[in-house]
Amino acid sequence: MATRTWLTHYAYTPPRSPHCGGTVTRDGSYSLRLQARLGLSDEELRRLATRLPQLLGLSVSANIEPKLRFLQQLLELDEVALRREVLRAPTVLGSSLTNSLRPNAEMWQAQLRAEGLDLGAEVGTRGLLFLCFSHQRRTKPRIERLLRAGLPASLALPKLQLSEAKWESWCRYKGV
Repeated sequence: MATRTWLTHYAYTPPRSPHCGGTVTRDGSYSLRLQARLGLSDEELRRLATRLPQLLGLSVSANIEPKLRFLQQLLELDEVALRREVLRAPTVLGSSLTNSLRPNAEMWQAQLRAEGLDLGAEVGTRGLLFLCFSHQRRTKPRIERLLRAGLPASLALPKLQLSEAKWESWCRYKGV
């Protein structure tokens, strides 16, 4: 693998796959439109694909770009901030825009605004991961449980990553 890059070796799709958005350069190395879109170095792209291998099979134009545009517009992120947040939470690229990102962002925006907090500030503090969980199975039920108990929804922000057992334990501890 001396002259080939890690991406050529590990890619699950052919180098010219329309799904991956890849191109083969003169020296045989592999690059992605995603790398150009986010201004990623080869090392950063390698880290992204290592943390999220399914990234290599996603369509940049049909899958990834709509998520990036949505996040950039919603959170008013410039290119540098978007790149930073994606590197902090690559899972966002594999999350469903319609089943996770959009409904979670809308719910969190409304709940945080009601508490006098800002979604963009929370993303800056916590990263994008809390927007990636299943809206129907995790985010919505947990927020609704806290609200029924008269507690602020923002208490769930650092607890979304907990397993169901740990969430239940935390809820018992809080008296929810």
